[in-house]
Amino acid sequence: MTIREATTSDRDEWLKLRLALWPEEADSLDGGIDVFLADPEQICFLAFDDEKAIGFIEMSLRKYAEGCDSSPVAFVEGWYVSEERREQGVGAALLARGEAWGRAKGCTELGSDTESWRTMSREVHKKLGFEEVEEIVAFRKSL
Repeated sequence: MTIREATTSDRDEWLKLRLALWPEEADSLDGGIDVFLADPEQICFLAFDDEKAIGFIEMSLRKYAEGCDSSPVAFVEGWYVSEERREQGVGAALLARGEAWGRAKGCTELGSDTESWRTMSREVHKKLGFEEVEEIVAFRKSL
C-alpha cells in the first residue's frame, strides 16, 4: 500500500471513492475536488494498492471545531476505505498521514465529525483515539 497526496491526475479514482462515501451528493462531488486542489488549507491523501485507489482522507484547517480548544484545528472532512480493504490498517494509515499534515501546519488538535447513525464510523473514530465531545441537532428553514 502507498499513501500520497492527491493530484489532478487522480481525479477519476478520487471521485469514485467520494461517490462511495457520499452517494446522495453525487451532483456536487466532482467540483469539491477542484476546491481541495486549489486551497492550500485543504489536502487529500489517497491510499493505493498498485494503481487502484482504496481509500482517502480529506483534511482542512478550521478556525474552530466542536470540543477543541486551539485554533487552527486540523479537521477530517472526509475519510473512506473501500469495503474490501477495511480492518486492514488502511484507515489508520490515512489518519496518521492526516495527523502529520496537521502537526506540520502547527495544529495541536484534530477534529472530526460524523452523522449519529453512522455507527461504524463512530466506532472507528474511538478505536483510533478520538473521544466523542458533542452531539448536535441541526436545523434548517427556507427563507
